Amino acid sequence: MVTGREPRAARLGTLLLLVAAGLASQAVQAGPPFLTDDPEPVDFRHGKAYVFSAYDRSSGATGIQGPALEFNLGASPGLQLHLVVPWAWNRVRGSGTHSG
Repeated sequence: MVTGREPRAARLGTLLLLVAAGLASQAVQAGPPFLTDDPEPVDFRHGKAYVFSAYDRSSGATGIQGPALEFNLGASPGLQLHLVVPWAWNRVRGSGTHSG
């Protein structure tokens, strides 16, 4: 027979765990060096464009990505907007080719 106390105790335990994790954490602030593939943001009002592709093959599947387009735009000082538009094909042995 369930008395209803078990769910309440589980919720209380979860709440206490979240509060303890919040109190134990330290405030962090992002700053250089950024963890990114572009170490320097694009200059304000400038942009970059790339075309790339990738190919991966194993014994049971083949995957192709490309052509893919990447756009970087310096929207404001220190702010870079990033857009990637990929096209991918995937073929697994025994099934059809999928793309999108």
